[in-house]
Amino acid sequence: DHTASSTNIVNKQWTITENTPGGSNATVTLQWNTADEGGTFVRTTPFIGRWNGTAWEQNTASYLDLTGGVYTASATGFTAFSQFGIGNDGALSGGHTWIGGSTASWVTATNWNPTRTTPAATDVLQFIGGATDTVTNFPAQTIAQLFVSGGTKVNLQAGVPATTLTIGGGAGTDLSVDGTSQLNINGANSMTITVATGATGSISGSMDFSGAADKLTAADSSGITFQNGSIFKQDTLCTGNVFGASGGTNNSVVFASGSEFIQKAGSNPFANSQPASIVVFQTGSLFSNQQTGTPSFSGRTYSNFEQDYIGSAITVTGGSPVSIDNFTVK
Repeated sequence: DHTASSTNIVNKQWTITENTPGGSNATVTLQWNTADEGGTFVRTTPFIGRWNGTAWEQNTASYLDLTGGVYTASATGFTAFSQFGIGNDGALSGGHTWIGGSTASWVTATNWNPTRTTPAATDVLQFIGGATDTVTNFPAQTIAQLFVSGGTKVNLQAGVPATTLTIGGGAGTDLSVDGTSQLNINGANSMTITVATGATGSISGSMDFSGAADKLTAADSSGITFQNGSIFKQDTLCTGNVFGASGGTNNSVVFASGSEFIQKAGSNPFANSQPASIVVFQTGSLFSNQQTGTPSFSGRTYSNFEQDYIGSAITVTGGSPVSIDNFTVK
């Protein structure tokens, strides 16, 4: 068996093999009972993981209640077969889970389970307790993956200014915030979360950056996607270009349909000279300008744009057309 350090898993494993190796593309459906569930497992949001020989590769799964305390999870696209398991987002990582409580230091080894004695670039870290965790003394560090799930709210506070957390990447999504959770930066010291080349981020919950010139960046095009229902807020005192300054990777941060960017401080998120842009606002996304700063219109593409600030008049100018699907003044 390949154990996981989390309790938000199903305490069973399944071994699947091919009669004729190679060429399969399968849907896998796994069944379990209530008694098999770990203490913090949320059965309605399962992932199916496959052990690839060194780590768990997780796939989003659909959930079905068969009644009588019997449930299934199904996921598609499996072309390799070995041991399979079920858990919530990030739970099968076999990494380190935060147990430090509401306010505690990132660098204290015993605030993680198992104890994180020697931090490594291959570490997978997760916050799953469903509480509000304020994590202090955040250092410059590279890890493989970071998961926030299970209704957990994480507030990161850097120990010194200009601190960078690099998400180096592993199997599957590498920076993940599920739809019930939050990942925020709110300390007085500036901090950057950067998703390195080859790694990916998927945000279904919310992120709020405040208190300093914090940033969220990605090295690759489409490196970070804000999914339907997600919200990113560039909040009070978060100055500058929140997705990276001019020269950053074009189209590296994507707001999908149903996602929302709220700007209450800082400079325009496009950063690069038009028509190039670090950020993409896909059809159905919302840009809500809630500050005195003038939004960038010349040569820019929005979907839904909302001006939601009571104060001085805002005048926009430029020599190139702006594309907006719907414009709302509140």
